[in-house]
Amino acid sequence: CRGVLGMEKIAHLRQLLNEQRSVMMDGSISLCQPTGDEINGGGAVLHQIQEYADRFVRRRDHSVVKRIFEAHSTKIVDGCRNGHSKDIIEKKNMLAIIDDLRIPHNSENDDELFKHLDANCDGEVDYEDIKVVLERPNKVEQWIASIPLGQLVASAFSPIIFRDTTEKDPIRILSRCSDQDLSLVYQGIADGFLTLMRTSVDELKSSYQKMDAMKAQDGPESLRYLSCGEVSAFYNGLGDRIGSPNPKFYEAMCQEHASTETFTSDNYGITTSPAQEWDTVITRDRSKEVDHRIIPDFEQLLERENAMDAASSERAASEQDSPQPAVRLTKEEIISVILYTGPM
Repeated sequence: CRGVLGMEKIAHLRQLLNEQRSVMMDGSISLCQPTGDEINGGGAVLHQIQEYADRFVRRRDHSVVKRIFEAHSTKIVDGCRNGHSKDIIEKKNMLAIIDDLRIPHNSENDDELFKHLDANCDGEVDYEDIKVVLERPNKVEQWIASIPLGQLVASAFSPIIFRDTTEKDPIRILSRCSDQDLSLVYQGIADGFLTLMRTSVDELKSSYQKMDAMKAQDGPESLRYLSCGEVSAFYNGLGDRIGSPNPKFYEAMCQEHASTETFTSDNYGITTSPAQEWDTVITRDRSKEVDHRIIPDFEQLLERENAMDAASSERAASEQDSPQPAVRLTKEEIISVILYTGPM
């Protein structure tokens, strides 16, 4: 069919079919045709949608973002750089740059808005902060990312890729796409886009209905919300939460097992604590052992032949079976095997 009619005629026929969908067999307008009021109201919304989409495309260009930032920024003296000046956004200009860049936010006051823009939490909003805010996905973008729109577009490019029988690299073929190819893909994904979005919106609606019903029946305390922390936690790093790595492994293991807070294991139903496990394995305090548990002495395990074989075999496998001298497992490795295969 494509070979006889050509892609342009097929696109024209598809457009005619789409136009006919809104007309009944008797010539009357179908129920899916919008009314005059809907057209007028929808026209204003459509204009806003197009404007936001246009601003999104524009702010993908860093030079545009830089120009808008400079238009609203103020130069101040940077005390950390020997008196050199730097550009920042003052609170009085926050709403203006947010409006120009169409940055989504739900802040209710200037302090919340400033916190939203101050990505690295240093008390100032500079150009790097604005770039981070623009690239940081908001809740709507995170939800949209769960919908396979990218796979839909990729699938729609298949006829264009299969059309070229001489090139095996599909990405190279896409690099040769013409504006007409892109326009055909744009037209071709319309129905699929609506289907995916309707399905996803229905699933979202159902989830909120269940959540609201649960809240109405059991109260707000019945709901649990997962939070990954503030942006400052990301910039401060893992070391800020748990400390820097300790190169002295044995000492670090000892510190890790200092807690006396008890817990009960799911497998054997043994109530113990990290400190108790450490005492039982390291100091061999047999008074803290529990019935039916056999806890060997790690010094005896170090002398076993398979302790040497395990280390040698692992090293040989990692070095493509090249002959290596036998290496015993270390004390820390033996202790880890005992601790982390028990209730811990």
